[in-house]
Amino acid sequence: MRLANGAGGGFSSQHSQTVENWFLGCPGLKIAVPGSPADAYGLLRSAVDDDDPVLYFEHKAMLNLKGELDDAPEPVPLGEALVVREGGDVTVVATQLMRARSEAAAAALAGEGIEVELIDPRTLVPLDLETIGRSLDKTNRLLIAQESPSPGSWGATVVAALMAERFESFDAAPAMVTGDDTPVPYAGPLERAWLPSEERIAAAIRDLLRA
Repeated sequence: MRLANGAGGGFSSQHSQTVENWFLGCPGLKIAVPGSPADAYGLLRSAVDDDDPVLYFEHKAMLNLKGELDDAPEPVPLGEALVVREGGDVTVVATQLMRARSEAAAAALAGEGIEVELIDPRTLVPLDLETIGRSLDKTNRLLIAQESPSPGSWGATVVAALMAERFESFDAAPAMVTGDDTPVPYAGPLERAWLPSEERIAAAIRDLLRA
């Protein structure tokens, strides 16, 4: 099932929710959240081929995003995270629009000598917690950048799972950059303030490294 999600287009609270979080507690559903044109193609191929029901979310603010595909593009396996950028200082986990903003934040921080390892889960169910965990073992710091508020979200699920399974890998408490715990505003300036920005993500990474 192809579904729309995400803010950034001025659609107000009625049409801007990150509704993928609503289905995390529904056993039997797989959830795909592509964050690039290549992953949009590859995950859709896998969703069509899968025997189980797959919810495939297209972020409205990314529908005009362009990117190149391989000459013979392959399906992207469901449940396989992508290490978008390698680094040794902090692990950042982000999907869809927040992946793009986290990439921009990581590029800016590289000029300050901060090396971010950015991971895009690509699917929330099944969740590739092992890839995220191996990165945490290396960096010992975790930041979640997500569009939705924290309660009941995929990011909160990742934090809880890693705290339970890899508590000793943390040198500092995990951090989250999220949307405010309010309905998504309609007015453009308010919506831009509500959405986590590149600057907010970069600032949270700096704070985490000082912890």
